[in-house]
Amino acid sequence: MKTNIIAIGMAVSFIAALYDIMTGLYIAVLTNTFCNYVVISRQKKVTTKVKKSRPMTTEEFKEKEMTANPHRPYPRHNPYSEEFTD
Repeated sequence: MKTNIIAIGMAVSFIAALYDIMTGLYIAVLTNTFCNYVVISRQKKVTTKVKKSRPMTTEEFKEKEMTANPHRPYPRHNPYSEEFTD
């Protein structure tokens, strides 16, 4: 039923556009609005619960990255200075 209405709306907008382009565009927009309504009405409401965790510190993030990607050449860090050294 809905697909028939959508197909009829597309055909009517095409025929109307042959005579008056603004009327054809208007009918096409109305048909598109109906299509979007159909798609949105078919979606089911889903609630996902997010488990809260504490944010990672920069040091924890660096350690996690270095252990996850040992093939990458990470710069060594001197803990007594604020700069990275090679």
